[in-house]
Amino acid sequence: MQSASDVFNILPWPLEQLSAAAVLGLAVVLLTAVLLALGKKRQPGPRLLLPFIGETLAVKNDPCGYFISSYLRYGGVYRTSMLGMRVYVVLEPAAVREVLRGAGTTFSVPFASFNALLEDWDHMVDGPVHDFWRKAVTTALSPASIEGCVPRLAGIIQASVDGWAQRGSASLLHETGEMALEFAIEVLVGVPLVHTDRAWFKARMLQYLAGLYALPLALPGNTFSKALAAKQELLAALSRELQDSVTTMMHTEPGADALVGPAAKMLRTGDGASKHELLHSDAAFQVDQAAAATCVARLKEREAAAAAAAAAAAASAGTGGKGSSGAAPVQLTAHAAAPLGKPAAASSVAPPNMAEAQLEVLRAQQRLSVENAAMRLLGTLIGAVDTTRYMIFAVLAILGQLPDQVEALRQEQQQVVSTHGPTLNQAVLGDMPRLEACIREVTRLLPASRVVMRQATDNIFLCGVNIPRSAYMICSVDCMHALEPTLWKGPASIPAGSVVPPYMDWKGGLPGAFQPERWLGDASSRPRHMLTFGFGPHLCLGMNLVMTEVKLLLAVLLRGGLAWSFADSDVLRTMEVFPGLRPAPGSDTLLLTLKQQLLC
Repeated sequence: MQSASDVFNILPWPLEQLSAAAVLGLAVVLLTAVLLALGKKRQPGPRLLLPFIGETLAVKNDPCGYFISSYLRYGGVYRTSMLGMRVYVVLEPAAVREVLRGAGTTFSVPFASFNALLEDWDHMVDGPVHDFWRKAVTTALSPASIEGCVPRLAGIIQASVDGWAQRGSASLLHETGEMALEFAIEVLVGVPLVHTDRAWFKARMLQYLAGLYALPLALPGNTFSKALAAKQELLAALSRELQDSVTTMMHTEPGADALVGPAAKMLRTGDGASKHELLHSDAAFQVDQAAAATCVARLKEREAAAAAAAAAAAASAGTGGKGSSGAAPVQLTAHAAAPLGKPAAASSVAPPNMAEAQLEVLRAQQRLSVENAAMRLLGTLIGAVDTTRYMIFAVLAILGQLPDQVEALRQEQQQVVSTHGPTLNQAVLGDMPRLEACIREVTRLLPASRVVMRQATDNIFLCGVNIPRSAYMICSVDCMHALEPTLWKGPASIPAGSVVPPYMDWKGGLPGAFQPERWLGDASSRPRHMLTFGFGPHLCLGMNLVMTEVKLLLAVLLRGGLAWSFADSDVLRTMEVFPGLRPAPGSDTLLLTLKQQLLC
């Protein structure tokens, strides 16, 4: 039997030579790999990142400072990790517009909690269905529609402000959430809560909204599990409210049954694939063009009738649409005058409300069912409430720190009342340039949404960086506003010791940052690259309605002689702003006092 040493003795080369050759070969392989890696251009971005967390905490603590610093360090596009995933951050303004224009990108939400709570957002994915959906629901947000909303919006606002003034204080974020819900339920969506307690419904909605971006772990009693429970209760309540309208559309209107496709029938009868599979199938992204055209034509006919009625009413009042001293505002028939789900009579002046438009869209998509209608309207409420409550909060929070600006606004209201009387309609609201400038300046500094997300549908090339198909992209609203060409002068715009330009420093230098005059000068000198309401095919459809709501609120406060401030003067410095505005607990107590004589 041979020993181990005998085996090595019969090898053709000495063991020492074999070992040296192996080491040399390994060294050659490693050197080749290093040279290849060095030869391949590395994508810009941080090299060392915390597992899972990535740069999430840096964004959460100071999104504006983080994104501007990253822009100066890495350039207009870079790769990083945040929110538990690899993302490409797009900051160069031209590249941001390209992404949001939809060139090789689409709307997508990668958050598990959001997708679990809002299943039906396929109509938001870029393509034929989204284009059709926008055309249809825009009819519910036409100028005539918004004009018709003004009296009811003003009534809701007046009731809320009276309650605040009577108590002398208000928890601002909660109160703005309640007000935004009232706007959405009563005015925008137009579903009368006949079978549901309104206070209960609003409480469940706020509970549901709180879970949209929560940690997606359904543990007993946590935010996400409460949101899931609230979702089921809200869908049940909306289903009860919509039952008669949907049944009428499906079974009594001519042609309705023929438009109900197999997917909607499966959902209604319970046989066939699961709801999730049906909603996310390829068929969800297609729509019959003839059905879509009929739907849009039906809605636009009502929109045109409402506009004609508004013009006739204004002409008969002798105002031409402009208020006159002592004149009552133009009053349009409330949306609810036309039964939900039925076309308005030819003589009606009511444009379609959002519920009617959404049901028409579902019917054209062959997805009309009570369950689908409830989910679609729940999604509509989310969009309406979040933007409104954050915008109102930001406006009152910033102006509450700037009494001189409030006084200037009060003087403008005196002039408006002197010219138009106590009327509040769209024409009068349009004659408040300083008030509008203040709102725009607030949204420049504190936009309701800090980032916009998209997903690549193809390999795209931006600012020298290859972004692969299916990758997620984040566009910073703060950075877009900071790089506004009328303000940004390069790195010199940032003073030593600071991370943001003075015109963005609402935390440490609000009086200098807040300059509504930016919006009152020549049009060529005004900021023009704002992302407050998005850009491209996903530009916020409700932006004119939201602006109307905020203008009305400020007008009511100012005309009522009310001044407001915060019990905690550090409310702005201590609040979180990502993913949404969230004041520190107890810091958003709004104090109201009667300082001036009522203007009207």
